[in-house]
Amino acid sequence: MIAIPLLAMLWPILTIFGLHGAVWQPLYLSAFTVFGFDPLCWVSYLATHMTIGAVSILSAVLTKDPERREIGLSTGLTMLLGNISEPAIFGVLLANRRLFAAQICAAGVTGLYAALAGITNYVLWSPCSLLGLAGFIGPDSSLPAVLLLV
Repeated sequence: MIAIPLLAMLWPILTIFGLHGAVWQPLYLSAFTVFGFDPLCWVSYLATHMTIGAVSILSAVLTKDPERREIGLSTGLTMLLGNISEPAIFGVLLANRRLFAAQICAAGVTGLYAALAGITNYVLWSPCSLLGLAGFIGPDSSLPAVLLLV
């Protein structure tokens, strides 16, 4: 399913303009209504969120500026554990175009893996963070495949 990597690459751009809620809510609600699970929206959102958190923490590790290190580490942990992407996007990714481009490319690769591995969301409201990974484990989506995504 090619839509997962493309949507994973699009989420940060939609978030910048405040359109992410307008796009994903109708998508996942219609998927749950029709199928009883979501094979597209939450999976691409998980791929995006994991890469945003990883890029933010990686930027904190690689920088020598203590202020950038603090921002990168706090926003990355907030993203990975709390499912809140805006601080990382606006505080870290938009401050450096190369990091933003790296995150979009990583989200595409992670979304492609998620599509090929058949990861699916089975919980109507599952946070796309490390604390919500259990919502992605079910009959067609295995624990090792979800953990490899992280």
